[in-house]
Amino acid sequence: MFTEQTKPYLNHKQESELLEDQARLQKMLSPNAPAHIRNQIQDTPEMSRQLRAVTQQLQDDAPKPYGKDDLDAAIKRAAKLKEQWLGGMPTQSEMRRNPPGAVDKHTLWEDRNKKAILEWKNIQRRLHASEVDVGGERSCANMETQRPYGGPGEMNLAGGQINPPAYHIPPTVEIRNVMSDEDKVARGITPDDMNVVLKQLEEVQKQLDALQKPKKPKRVWTPEQRKAAGDRLRLAREAKDPAEQRVEG
Repeated sequence: MFTEQTKPYLNHKQESELLEDQARLQKMLSPNAPAHIRNQIQDTPEMSRQLRAVTQQLQDDAPKPYGKDDLDAAIKRAAKLKEQWLGGMPTQSEMRRNPPGAVDKHTLWEDRNKKAILEWKNIQRRLHASEVDVGGERSCANMETQRPYGGPGEMNLAGGQINPPAYHIPPTVEIRNVMSDEDKVARGITPDDMNVVLKQLEEVQKQLDALQKPKKPKRVWTPEQRKAAGDRLRLAREAKDPAEQRVEG
């Protein structure tokens, strides 16, 4: 069965830095180097030793392309390893919000899958070197691109150290169209769709206004107040002009 080593290969940044050091040392040690560069060398044997060490590290640890005989087996092995370490992997919400028990879950998962993770990363780097489409140089071995969003195994997120922000809807919602005609066409929104949405928003606004409109309290009359009001009405009728009273009669 095909397997890959677990000793980490150089990542993109490490390999790039070593290649830059190698080119710089080769340029300084070259017989054709300008005099002002050659004069900067104080210890030629030590610089030669550094060049040999950098070259050897690139030869040993840089990810190399797979041969035709191993390429298909490496792809199948990477898929099997990924399926293995995805099982029980903490979700994005668990890692971000850190509820009680999340650290232990991550530690146990990492200890259980450490070798599989290292082997998968090495295969991914060699597949990228083999020009297989497994992502960019920086992301081909990045496990965060594979971390699940949720699932049945996700922990209870209540009590997390980092909780999502709370959004408070203002009591008055201003309904206005902020999309241009070009935006509507680009999003496939028709005028009928906009009319439906606007009508729904208007209904919501009416409900909010109704909830906020203060109701006048019902006046409760005492017997004394009723009697006083009746007396005022009686006096007002008696004070009317006699001619007007005859018309009313």
